[in-house]
Amino acid sequence: MKQWEALGPASLNWLRNSETQTLANDKIEFAPRAFRYARLSWKEGKPLLFARVNAELLSQTEVAAQTEQLLLQPSPGKLEHDLVYAAAIAIPVEKIGLQFSEQNVVLPALLGRYQELPPRQLGQSGSLSFQPLASATFYQITQSGQQRSSGELPIATEHTAQWVLRPQAGSASRPALRLVWSPASVIFLANGNAPYTLAFGRAHAEAAARDLAQVAPNFQSAELLNLEQAKAGALQTLRASPAGAEAAEAAAMAKAAQLRLAALWSVLLLGVAVLGFFAWRLVKQMKEGEGAP
Repeated sequence: MKQWEALGPASLNWLRNSETQTLANDKIEFAPRAFRYARLSWKEGKPLLFARVNAELLSQTEVAAQTEQLLLQPSPGKLEHDLVYAAAIAIPVEKIGLQFSEQNVVLPALLGRYQELPPRQLGQSGSLSFQPLASATFYQITQSGQQRSSGELPIATEHTAQWVLRPQAGSASRPALRLVWSPASVIFLANGNAPYTLAFGRAHAEAAARDLAQVAPNFQSAELLNLEQAKAGALQTLRASPAGAEAAEAAAMAKAAQLRLAALWSVLLLGVAVLGFFAWRLVKQMKEGEGAP
């Protein structure tokens, strides 16, 4: 015998006036759950036969994360059989993969970076050490006209200016290295006429970031992806200020603040002196008035 579980009791009612206007409370709400059959039971009153029953469900849409890719070509490494890939240290690499030019190849390898070790004794040169970050077997196989290849290998977010591939077995393959990362997004509300200028690289600039709810209030993730996209123009490199320019600017600002403070104190002391002079004249006049016949 099957046991039925109550999902949600409700009091349903329909009110219709003489002008055929209807006020209906015809929904039964309950927490979302999966089931195959549902039964409607009447607790009181005469059961009614409904023409149909509509079921409502919560629709969820997953927005695929946007990623960027960069393909790097190899060059000989500093140690035997190593392949080196020059990258940008600013890229927060999340996944790595290899792209082969051969049809059939299997390459177990280590991926990492070089690390300079200090000399053990004074006067000796430092040594070079390989620091592995990931280990995997990369492959590309063609079978029955269909190509199968290893996907990207997830790694902890890493910033490095140089990647090193060390094959675990002898191989003449020189694959390209594919870096995958999630790009950073800048959402801004612009006023005035375009074009706008986005500048970066000033170490002592004050942060002007605001909460996303202030810039794009009540926007969902899918709606943010559909906003108007700003395209960056040609990169322009401004003349970098000398190392001591910022320090000189800070010193000038501090000196200006000191001058303003000195001027304020000077005005204050001058006001006290004027008030003292007026008080002295007033006291002198009062004494002269007392001495007069």
